[in-house]
Amino acid sequence: MRAACAIALLLLGGALARANEAGDFDTVCAAARGFAADGKWERALAAWQAAYAERQEPRLLYEIARAEQKLGLLRRAESDFRAWQVAADDATDGERAEVAARLTLLRAPPPLPPGVQWVPMRTAERRSGAMIGGGIALSVIAYLPALITGALLLGDSYFHDGAVALFIPLVGPFLSAALYPQLWWSLPWVFLDGAAQVVGLALTIAGTRKHTVKLLGDHVVLAPFATPAGGGFSAFGSF
Repeated sequence: MRAACAIALLLLGGALARANEAGDFDTVCAAARGFAADGKWERALAAWQAAYAERQEPRLLYEIARAEQKLGLLRRAESDFRAWQVAADDATDGERAEVAARLTLLRAPPPLPPGVQWVPMRTAERRSGAMIGGGIALSVIAYLPALITGALLLGDSYFHDGAVALFIPLVGPFLSAALYPQLWWSLPWVFLDGAAQVVGLALTIAGTRKHTVKLLGDHVVLAPFATPAGGGFSAFGSF
């Protein structure tokens, strides 16, 4: 678009160039207004920029921003409208309201193609079923060795107390390790079995806490597709 503006400057012709060189500010502005009236916004933008290079008047910032908005240069238009808000000390309330409305329009979502509509997003409070299930599974898997070992050693007079302790979920491995502090016995129960049971419980508790999730629709399906030019995934459903 900058290249187009540069070409538009050349298209202004010798008359506009002579007007600039002579300092004929009014002639440049008149040419810009004529281009704008004819819908030739590239030329209008180039002329307004030439006029602003000669005189830094706030009203020219407005005209530049308006031309940029017409050309789809939205970021530049927003920047120049904001510059006008700062520089235009003597602007009326109506003028400021108009520029504020234009800025609101610039920040609005772009128009959608025909037949396409925005999908309303809603939120819901949900618990993490995956985290709850994973925590319970880890706890059960970690508890089974303690349960089996306790059952096998229950009749052993030496390990009887430690075996009974292993039947207690969560704290059993730590209690058994305290009763029999030998490293070959205590370390596996504390750092493997006991730690796994604690982590499983923590995951289960964390999963029960509600958290906010964003939902696009009630039924959304992702399906792969392939074409001679490539492939990917498509999403469809009811909203």
